[in-house]
Amino acid sequence: MQVSPWDTRRVVAISRLAGGLLWLAAHFFPSRSLHWISLSACLLFLAYGAIVLVYGWTTRPGFQLFPLFMDGLFFALVVAYGPDPAAWVSSVLYAHLLLSSLLLYPWWNTWLVTAVAALILLLAQLSGKGPLVRLAVWSLLLTWPVALYKRRCEQSAAGLRQRLQESEQQLREVRDAERQKIAADFHDGPLQAYIALQLRLEVLGRLMRRNVNAALQELQEILNLHKSQVAQMRAFLRGMRAVQIRPGGLAASLRELVAEFQKNSGIQTTFENSEEVESPSVEVATELAQIVREALNNIQKHSRATRAAVTLRPARNAIQLYVEDNGQGFPFSGAFDLEEMQRLGIGPASIQRRVRELKGEMVLESQPRLGSRLRMRIPV
Repeated sequence: MQVSPWDTRRVVAISRLAGGLLWLAAHFFPSRSLHWISLSACLLFLAYGAIVLVYGWTTRPGFQLFPLFMDGLFFALVVAYGPDPAAWVSSVLYAHLLLSSLLLYPWWNTWLVTAVAALILLLAQLSGKGPLVRLAVWSLLLTWPVALYKRRCEQSAAGLRQRLQESEQQLREVRDAERQKIAADFHDGPLQAYIALQLRLEVLGRLMRRNVNAALQELQEILNLHKSQVAQMRAFLRGMRAVQIRPGGLAASLRELVAEFQKNSGIQTTFENSEEVESPSVEVATELAQIVREALNNIQKHSRATRAAVTLRPARNAIQLYVEDNGQGFPFSGAFDLEEMQRLGIGPASIQRRVRELKGEMVLESQPRLGSRLRMRIPV
């Protein structure tokens, strides 16, 4: 990422050059006062400030604290050897130290800088610098609470970055899980049907050379298979579309979803709800509708059921949702909650994930050849 020419470090570098120019001017105005140590240090400070401003090499690894050390060293030199009126130069460089430590470095660097700078001013005891010493003490008392506030802000920012990274990781996991689910659904559904169609066409080609009547009968079966494939593909595409919550809320959306499922699958499906069910937020309602759609699609693909039912009931600060069928059930018997299903690796994984994201509870009841039932409790 390119750095803006007016970023924080550039502003600090410009303030450093401004302090150096004031330091240089103090050697000549208002009276000519040349001290070779102060003048040499001033020229070195200006050269150092120009290099930092132009090249920005202090941002490289291992050099981050170097500017703070150099600024503190030159500040000590101007306090000890600065020309009259060096108190103004010391004030400007002291302000630059506070600015750079507050903007660029951790809170403990600010504490260290202000403490060392105040100690330098107290030990110097130069004539005419009493106000500057008092200013240093007061700024010390004022800067430390600011540094503590900065520390709190840095901790909050670190926590936010950590949560952002966790959210991004969860998003990647959800995306990968959805891709795997789509790939598995496509492999188990439309792809298998097209493979079957290809095999039947090969058989038809051989029959046409031996028995025309049998070939015509096979052709009719292939046409029926093709119609079934088109229906499966349409159902697959409907399952890919996002669920839209109707103006009537969750109950109205589920009722429409159940009616559409019954029409497309031919499975007799009922929907029952209580008028007292509290309408959840749009996000929660969308997830619940998606859970119901996935459960119904699983019933159509795997259960060989002739009847299914969806029930929506109120609970204390929650919604209870039931999806059941009279199909062949899962290849296990009993009732299992989320933790047990995860530990055993059984049950619909995508529905389990959605229920966990909603901080809900779920129990899967199954009896082979007698059907299955999903019981969910979602807080609202």
